[in-house]
Amino acid sequence: MTDLDQLRRLSDEPMYNAKAVKMQTGVTAATLRSWERRYGILVPKRTPGGHRLYSPRDVAAIEWLKQHIEQGMRISHASTMLQRELYVGAPAAPIETRPTARSLEAIRDDLYQALIDYDDATADEILSEAYSLHPIEAVCVEVIEAVLVHLGHDWAAGRITVAAEHFASNYLRSKLIALIDPGPVTRPGTIAVGCAPTDIHEMGVLLLSIFLRRRGWHVVYLGQAVPLHDLAAALSQIKPDVLVLASTVIESAQELIGVQAVLDRVGAADRPVFGFGGPAYNNQPELREQTPGVFLGETLHTGIDKIEQLMANRKPSN
Repeated sequence: MTDLDQLRRLSDEPMYNAKAVKMQTGVTAATLRSWERRYGILVPKRTPGGHRLYSPRDVAAIEWLKQHIEQGMRISHASTMLQRELYVGAPAAPIETRPTARSLEAIRDDLYQALIDYDDATADEILSEAYSLHPIEAVCVEVIEAVLVHLGHDWAAGRITVAAEHFASNYLRSKLIALIDPGPVTRPGTIAVGCAPTDIHEMGVLLLSIFLRRRGWHVVYLGQAVPLHDLAAALSQIKPDVLVLASTVIESAQELIGVQAVLDRVGAADRPVFGFGGPAYNNQPELREQTPGVFLGETLHTGIDKIEQLMANRKPSN
């Protein structure tokens, strides 16, 4: 293992970009930015365009850090040693002492890079930082949802592989589902939320479920492509006050035109108020008149307000 005395003798001339550093060390650009941001180490020079350039000494220091972490040393301790012995005089900037919070845009960019690098450990750190600095609702919409949209565009344009898109999307989906936590329910009643039949685009219903849950409602998340053929039996067990199904594509919205026949099979005492919404109804407003139930509005926040009105007006339980 290279020691710190050997590192001091290496050139500090900037010459390697983050991609070259990853090829040499296996450490991703997102991890390097995290180390720089949290512990004030490495301090790479910048090109006129703002891109980081690392010296041979930096590359060896990165490898030194990686080896010590793999042997069980905490990154905070290893970075302190490196800062004290190698980067003497370099400005340390631990995250705890920074006067201002990083913007959601910067966090979003770092998260995107970590995910297309298949670096879930760094992605975990970035999201933990985001949750500590910003409201969860803002992180969900301006970071997680925005990264998902970015992934979709880059996949369609051929800038990332299918494997990278699937890895990143599944990672983010798992993080959103985890936010529908079993914390204390502070408001009476139950809301069932899911996607319309054949519709697998669940971002909107996931965010809806999270935001309702954080407002204290009991939410039963039904997931993607909820089939109508066994929905009546499920509703009889769940007994929701309000059922919400969302459609992203026209075909799934058209299937909801027949939802009344399903609701009619539920006993009157257990029959929920049905609400619907989603991009399909925004793109083809005529579907709103054809679908039985309550249209929840064109945005997530108007949908939440409408659902809360429906809950406030529900029949009192016996």
